Amino acid sequence: FFFGHRPSARAQSLPSVRWVHMPSLDLTLLLSLTVKYSLHPLGVEDVMEQCRTKVDRYGEHFFAAVEHIYLVGAPAPGGSQPVRVQGSHISAFCSGPPNLDTLVTVSQPDRSFREDWPGSATSSACLDNVSGTFTAASAFFSSEGHDEWVARLRRRIEAPLSRIRERRAHFLLLQVIDICADELVVVMHAYTARVSRLEEDLQVEGIGVSADWLEELSLIRLQLAVVARRARGLLRASRQLNTPDMRDDLTGYLRDIADHLDEAVDDTGILVEKCGAIINSYERLLEREQDRARQLAGDRLNNTLFVLTVITTVLMPLQLAAGVYGMNFEDSSTGKPSIPELTSARGYLWFWIGSACYLLISFIFAAWLFSRNYKASKPHQLLDKAPWAPLGARGLEVGLPPRLTARR
Repeated sequence: FFFGHRPSARAQSLPSVRWVHMPSLDLTLLLSLTVKYSLHPLGVEDVMEQCRTKVDRYGEHFFAAVEHIYLVGAPAPGGSQPVRVQGSHISAFCSGPPNLDTLVTVSQPDRSFREDWPGSATSSACLDNVSGTFTAASAFFSSEGHDEWVARLRRRIEAPLSRIRERRAHFLLLQVIDICADELVVVMHAYTARVSRLEEDLQVEGIGVSADWLEELSLIRLQLAVVARRARGLLRASRQLNTPDMRDDLTGYLRDIADHLDEAVDDTGILVEKCGAIINSYERLLEREQDRARQLAGDRLNNTLFVLTVITTVLMPLQLAAGVYGMNFEDSSTGKPSIPELTSARGYLWFWIGSACYLLISFIFAAWLFSRNYKASKPHQLLDKAPWAPLGARGLEVGLPPRLTARR
């Protein structure tokens, strides 16, 4: 394999394209393939260093590198679970024209994914929406599943009447990029469903949502920025493939990939704005509830001061009367009290009758005054009666754009 060459006149039984795939980076094997197919040293260096997404031409070979992201596991129905994403790095060498007969691919876990992906520094953890706690999620940064695209490509090749078996190596390279674009779109669909679910939780529970709700939504907003950057890189790479040597019969396929990636980039921007709008709605709800709590505390204080003021005002005349009749003024000639009521046979009884009538009238008046003040403040209380009403009832709903709704 390494020291021989294909015969110039191929037998009919031999395939027209050879695909060599390395599921992990084996430096010895990579250098052997470099000698066998005269791979360019800069391309080999990019494989070992895991360069950014790009497409270059080195001599007679095309080189492509893709920072691939994909969904871990099946998408949760209705966005009921947090989105789990993993990254891998795919490198491909494609022989140029006129042969276009060999494709060499190298797949390896993306070393930069842990550094680039928001939330990886604080956890290899994902947010569990059911329990509201963080649970370990080693699948975020494990190497498991980084070669799933190979299985998908094999299924395309082995499908009945597959055109891939009739085309050359550059069409196989295009299929690799197409699969990466499709899986990126799947990731965007999962984020769309998850953000919609978080919005519904806010509409139903108001500020009573889980303590990790805001943290997850903020993390999604940062993660979408990384998804957008990788989608733009893959879009640039697909446009770099649109060269005279590659575009003969691939123009329609390249345009289809570019359309999918353009849509994914647009959807990412829409979701980022939507996350910001939902967070702002939550903050407004929180401020409103805090204002309501401060208002209730102020109302309680005002009511307490009102009751104390009424009691003080009502009892003040009685205290004055008790102080006056408690004075020991005497007639010096007779030695009797100089206050006439003190000498009356029923003065004590009349004092209590007058005090009781005064207290009854005073408390009736105080109750009427309190009732009037309560009715005056009742409309304001009705406005704050349901602080956790759905966002749509207050004009704060942030719905999906029609295009995203149709895609879902």
